[in-house]
Amino acid sequence: MVDARRRTLPALVLAAVVLAVAVFAAYRWAGDGSAESTGERKPSARGSAVPTLAVSDLLSEEGDPEADPHAEARLREKAPEHLESVRWSGDFLRVYTDLDEGDIEHPAARELCEIAVRYLKDTYTDTYKDDDPVVFVHAERSGNGHVVLVNSVTGPCRPVETR
Repeated sequence: MVDARRRTLPALVLAAVVLAVAVFAAYRWAGDGSAESTGERKPSARGSAVPTLAVSDLLSEEGDPEADPHAEARLREKAPEHLESVRWSGDFLRVYTDLDEGDIEHPAARELCEIAVRYLKDTYTDTYKDDDPVVFVHAERSGNGHVVLVNSVTGPCRPVETR
């Protein structure tokens, strides 16, 4: 009788360990209901109602991986005139227009830049809490390529003098 107990106790301990591992694995596989596992986003630390996002969160899910349909939609809503497309180039947002390369003083170029900067600051609160986003507003393609009309590199959106 003592022999049977000696063999049964390790088998019970082993069964309990296997059961605990199985329950833990099932719990992790199914998700624990937290924001991370459900895909929900928590508000930013600033307490704003805008979710904290990474730049890659809003990039195009289909087609061109550099396109940003959400930024383009915001710009079309606020300043649809002259807007052609919006694309990411590394960490820079590029706004392409139908303006001529000599239109560096055109009000639409500056307005598109300002709206894009505001959009990026509001949407990507963690990314741009200390630094300003870089936005380039480009003219229509010409023999010189897509010339930059306005940018936010050196401060507020300013015209770029081309030579």
